[in-house]
Amino acid sequence: MNYEISETDGYIVASLCGDVDLASFPQTREAILDSLEKGDLLVDLPEVDYLDSSGVASLVEGYQISKDKARRFGLVSVSRPA
Repeated sequence: MNYEISETDGYIVASLCGDVDLASFPQTREAILDSLEKGDLLVDLPEVDYLDSSGVASLVEGYQISKDKARRFGLVSVSRPA
């Protein structure tokens, strides 16, 4: 899994690419949590090929932390199930 962080329209955008799974859990979690320290977050997912339960857990944790910090959190370009 690779990721890029950018900023657009007042949001931090974490663009994830590849498989978001147990092997990439630490990197995914870091990208989300570090981005939430900077501001409202959009997680961009069009290049994600696979998302397992640990990837979902990273997204849920990010959402919960965003609520605690009174920040906005959203998912963008979520693909349809295969």
